[in-house]
Amino acid sequence: MGDDMNRSARWSGLWSWSGFWSWSGFWSWSGFWSWSGVFGLVLVWFPCEVGADCFGLYRQKRFAQAGDCFSRQAKKMGLRLSEAGRVRKGRLWRNAALSFERAAQGVNAVQAAFQREKAVACLQVLLKQGLVENKGHRRAMQAMRRRLQGKIGYGELSIVTAHVKALVCVSAQQWRRCHRGILWKVKVLPRRYRVEVTYPGGRLQVKQCRVHAHGRKTILFSSPSQGGSVTIVTNASNATLVVTGAMLSRPLLGRGVVWSRRIEPGRYQVKVSYPGHASLVRNIRVFATKPTVLVLREPGPPILVVNTTPINAQVYVDGVYKGNSSLRLKLSAGLRHIEIRRGCYVIERRDVRAVPSQDTILSLVLKREERFLAWVKAKHQPNRLAIAGWTSLVTGVLAAGVGGVMHGLASDRHGSALEQRPANFTSYQRLAREGNSYRAAGYAGLGVGAVGLSVGVASLLLAQPKTKFQLSCQVPIVPSNDDL
Repeated sequence: MGDDMNRSARWSGLWSWSGFWSWSGFWSWSGFWSWSGVFGLVLVWFPCEVGADCFGLYRQKRFAQAGDCFSRQAKKMGLRLSEAGRVRKGRLWRNAALSFERAAQGVNAVQAAFQREKAVACLQVLLKQGLVENKGHRRAMQAMRRRLQGKIGYGELSIVTAHVKALVCVSAQQWRRCHRGILWKVKVLPRRYRVEVTYPGGRLQVKQCRVHAHGRKTILFSSPSQGGSVTIVTNASNATLVVTGAMLSRPLLGRGVVWSRRIEPGRYQVKVSYPGHASLVRNIRVFATKPTVLVLREPGPPILVVNTTPINAQVYVDGVYKGNSSLRLKLSAGLRHIEIRRGCYVIERRDVRAVPSQDTILSLVLKREERFLAWVKAKHQPNRLAIAGWTSLVTGVLAAGVGGVMHGLASDRHGSALEQRPANFTSYQRLAREGNSYRAAGYAGLGVGAVGLSVGVASLLLAQPKTKFQLSCQVPIVPSNDDL
């Protein structure tokens, strides 16, 4: 155990800010394990004698085989382990889950759901055996499992056989599960299924169905036995029902998910009550030759979906912050006040009546505040006085340079004139005139340059810096963020 602990400590550096989970702060030391919504898909490394082949498969991007390899390594370790062994086993199960998640990327939806289901199974084993290092780790693994389950997109398949001894089998490709009873509700992957119901006596009924992601599908079968039977599926354990009508001397009462009974043929009224919701009333007709099945669903909570352009706007419901758009959340029934806020955008306010089992969708394009638009305009407006100052400064420098050149030429001509004076008076006069002209041009250039430099310097000194003022939007923003 001492060697195991030494090896664990030797590799503890791989659990650092940069070594374990490095994408978007997926794992942070503030909560030790925190979920950011995406998988930072970096594996936990072990000493070379543990899982070396598995890491080789992972590096070769054979993620499904790597996940199976990590799973086998974890199973071989058994149940009676030291503390260091429990840590290594937990990391193997996590590596298996992450490998299966990587295997789900780049494949079709059915295969992706299959791989993610295997990842969820790995995390369930990890949590069931308590292979967690602390409470924060447990919460992180539970959040990771929920995230994977959400990605799988399980659908719900409800099968009503109308016979307590009926055997139901659901199959798809190499997957098959069976159950016996009146009602079977099972979570399944989104794909096509074959449903077989075998009634006492060997009579078989077969139906095909397709279950979509996050969808619900109910399949009704008719019992081959004589009619007169009624089956009511409420889908809630706390639901109560009352059956009245036809030849009943008194109402029939029931409670629970499924209620089944034989009654006389005729017309009946069924009243089903769910706590906190209005009662549902249905009329049914019972026949002597076939069973009657009524399937109801508990009214769900009102749903609000908020989509904004741009995204990441703050959503408040009755003054309480609920999250950033795009957002889907449950509401309490009734009139709700919705506010959408984003830095330096006009606050959008809506009153929404939340109705049970009904989705309300708000899609809004946010508008900038006028004061923000004025700030942007002032921010990009050029400083004309500074531009004029720099122009004068450059002009003065150029003019002074030209004046200096002219003075040089004038001195050259005057020197040549002095050399020609004793011998050739005509040349002397000509060179003297040229020297005087250059000298006059030089003084003019220096004068213009002095004026240009003076005006330029004065303009730059007088020029005010670019307008700066604090934004006072209704929803403040930091001037350095992306909104600017």
